[in-house]
Amino acid sequence: EIIGRCIEDVSRLLAYGPEDRSTLEDRIKFLIFENFSEIFQSLSLSSKLILFLDDLQWADSLSLELLAYIARNFSNRSVF
Repeated sequence: EIIGRCIEDVSRLLAYGPEDRSTLEDRIKFLIFENFSEIFQSLSLSSKLILFLDDLQWADSLSLELLAYIARNFSNRSVF
């Protein structure tokens, strides 16, 4: 359900979003980050959630941005 909604939102942005490419990319990135957060939040409602990150030194900048976003938004929740 969450992923389907994300795909719909991104498709709508691509069809009707801002003409400025950097603004469009930022909005799409935010939507995807929000949806990942929602997935992790849903998973952590019933029990603690542990994210195991292997070979983090090879992560690209976008993956690191996502991890930082999740860390900021889950500082008081059951996600480790």
